[in-house]
Amino acid sequence: MKKRKTKPSTLSRRSFIEKGMVASSFFLVPRHVLGGVGFTAPSDQLNLAAIGAGGKGASDIRNASVNGRERVVALCDVDFSGSAKGS
Repeated sequence: MKKRKTKPSTLSRRSFIEKGMVASSFFLVPRHVLGGVGFTAPSDQLNLAAIGAGGKGASDIRNASVNGRERVVALCDVDFSGSAKGS
């Protein structure tokens, strides 16, 4: 069996560490720098779901979503018109 001739690696230990640091710096930058002012990260949002979305349920949803970072993802009611009021 013949041995293959391989080229020596052009990536030195120093350049590997340098490139790794540049690549990982993206994860170390604060969220507000990348997202801008007013951006809400998905991890900072609250997903709301309501069973019984009419009447008291609609009031509960309004009271739970006071600062605008909440998101209503599901509404359920036996009376369809009650669900329409909640949305």
